[in-house]
Amino acid sequence: MKVRLQAGGAQGAVIVLLLIAVVAVSAGWWYWARHHGSTPVVSVAACSTGHMQLSMGNTNGTAGTIYQDAILKNMGTSSCTLAGWPTVFLTDAGNTAIGNGAAPTIGFAPSTVTIAPNATAHSAVGFPDPGNFTNGVCTATSAKLELYLPGATNALTTPLSEQSCPGLSVSALQSGD
Repeated sequence: MKVRLQAGGAQGAVIVLLLIAVVAVSAGWWYWARHHGSTPVVSVAACSTGHMQLSMGNTNGTAGTIYQDAILKNMGTSSCTLAGWPTVFLTDAGNTAIGNGAAPTIGFAPSTVTIAPNATAHSAVGFPDPGNFTNGVCTATSAKLELYLPGATNALTTPLSEQSCPGLSVSALQSGD
């Protein structure tokens, strides 16, 4: 390709500079893809308890268990990621765990979920029907649900009145609510 510049040809000089910039950027992407396998990956930090808000969502029942979504909303100013199963407990008014924690279910394979600011992720918590158990098997009614993000040491809490019965479960985190 020949480019001719005439004396005082500012437009021609701009075109040449633009062509040089396009070739340089293209060569940089080609080099990256050739030596690193694909386009560059932008790292997104893991979600922290301090930037997340917990609430309870829709309920669905099946075969003696009521499933209710524990919804996690990103209140931060940047996207963050979660992966795996949260740890879930029911607690009394004094924040003491009642019953056993929720067991992870294998219904959904864990994957990394990216949550944009003001967007949500959820995990389905399975509450077995207390009517299916003899008296004394299930706990007293809870005051709150306590949820630990995967790898976190501080819990998020939300008001919830449920009994903890054998079979309390939690699914892997999923996008949306």
